[in-house]
Amino acid sequence: MQGCITSVPKHYLDVVPIQIECCEVMLQSNKDHTEIEDFTCSWKNVLHVAESAKNYLPSMTKYQQNFWVLIQEVLKSNPHLFTNDEKMFLGINSAI
Repeated sequence: MQGCITSVPKHYLDVVPIQIECCEVMLQSNKDHTEIEDFTCSWKNVLHVAESAKNYLPSMTKYQQNFWVLIQEVLKSNPHLFTNDEKMFLGINSAI
């Protein structure tokens, strides 16, 4: 899975549009059942956060909390995407 911000909002509390892509077909027969479960769980979390955000007024604190949750989820499932310096900056043990 990979994602990117598709445009910069005009106001800092506006919704930040993102695009998330699945780079591999997850239901291939050579995929481990755990990988499929991990992907499904991550996708459900993405949808839950998106739906939950509709019920709250935007705030910088909430945005920062959501961003931190996103970073933690990516670190759990794909720690190789971060350099050791980035992990140190985030206060994460680089052995993750």
